[in-house]
Amino acid sequence: HFVETGDPIRRRKVFHGWEKEKKKNQAKQTKELEKRLRAEEERRKRTHTMLLIGPGQSGKSTVFKQLTILHGRGFSEGKRRHFRKLIYANIVGAIKNLLYHARKAYKREDESLPNFNVDQLGAMHEILEFCRNSDQKKQAEGEKVMGYIRSLNELNGLTERYRSYLLEAATDEDKLKLALQTKKEIKAMNLRCARFREKEVPGLVDEFFKSFGVNEKTDEAAIVVGDATFPNVDMNKQLRQAVRTVWKDHAIRNIFHRRQRFKMNQLDDSSVYMLQHLDRILDDKEEYIPTLKDIVHCRKRTIGIVEGEFEIKGQIFRIVDVAGQRGSRSRWIPLFATANACLFVCSLAGYNRYLLEDSDKLRIYEALELFDDIVNQPALRRVPIILFLNKVDLFEKEIKTTSLQHAFPQYSGAPDSLEESIAFLRHRFQKTVKDPNRQVFIHTTCATDTDQVEKILDSVTKIVVQKQLAAANLI
Repeated sequence: HFVETGDPIRRRKVFHGWEKEKKKNQAKQTKELEKRLRAEEERRKRTHTMLLIGPGQSGKSTVFKQLTILHGRGFSEGKRRHFRKLIYANIVGAIKNLLYHARKAYKREDESLPNFNVDQLGAMHEILEFCRNSDQKKQAEGEKVMGYIRSLNELNGLTERYRSYLLEAATDEDKLKLALQTKKEIKAMNLRCARFREKEVPGLVDEFFKSFGVNEKTDEAAIVVGDATFPNVDMNKQLRQAVRTVWKDHAIRNIFHRRQRFKMNQLDDSSVYMLQHLDRILDDKEEYIPTLKDIVHCRKRTIGIVEGEFEIKGQIFRIVDVAGQRGSRSRWIPLFATANACLFVCSLAGYNRYLLEDSDKLRIYEALELFDDIVNQPALRRVPIILFLNKVDLFEKEIKTTSLQHAFPQYSGAPDSLEESIAFLRHRFQKTVKDPNRQVFIHTTCATDTDQVEKILDSVTKIVVQKQLAAANLI
């Protein structure tokens, strides 16, 4: 239009109108850009980056899933259906694991079995547990085993007393007499123990190992289970029945009760939940749709880095979940520079579990060493550290049968006291902090308990926000 008109006055009007419109549009765009930048800056101020780190199988991914349920988009029915294959894979993996250990135990080759020649006392405790979980006849024999264990403990006490008397006998004649008397008692006790060891123990040991022998039906079902392929397990009718058959076998239940002692090919903690809910998950009558609790309990190893943003009480939390296995930890270092908080997750049940990467090292020791590295990391010296002592539900059950002394001989509290055991571990983690002014916020958690996690996360988010405001001199 500007080119076609021949009137110079009109041409100037058109040109100035176009120029005015152009400036108006530019002003509008500038205003919108400034608005977006202000919004982004406001969002940036409300955004807090939290690293979710810890050793493998500590429960980090479970915490991430709980955040998705509580403050994310949750899991719709469609999304929940996608977890079916993973849950089926968890179940089949657990059944294969138990079959492997049962067969090895029956052949007396499983690495988790007691060495009857080296640790006789520990071995007899295994026999006692076996008797108590058997029929009435075996339970009666268990009383004899308990008497033998008391005799072994008494023998150890007499031996220590004899050594003590001998050390003092050179300067004290009375101690020499006591040493000779104690020696006679040791001889008599050894004879009693030897009779029981020769007459009763071999038969009990044979029955103990035979208890891991599966029946013929289980052998047939094991072939079907063995043919199932990962990760896309086709849970057809034949496989469902095979899984049920294996799980009902008494030998499989026996080896399941020993799962904490596995050093190689360990059974995931999440598998216990899946096996306990097997009838519901593998129900033939209706389609299985995973519940939120099923999703929280199912296990999938984290590979690489998983991120998510969650808005909690007007604040945005960018959660970065990083794989915890040894080979993945090099990826943590670049994330330290942008972190506003570090949430370290440790499994309390790790006092009774061995590392996948090192079958001779307990997980709790790996967690302590890793926490030491993190809490004293120069790049994180101004970053609040929150420690989750997780899986307290499993820990409470296990200390009733296996004391914390299994991992820490120096523990002097009551063997089955939850409060004293946790206090000891809190102190051990706190001791790793080299800076006396460094504050670590410690919470005892059960990451599969949504209500508890919600309350603790509320406390954690307050800590993070307050620390960041204090760092910016705003409070």
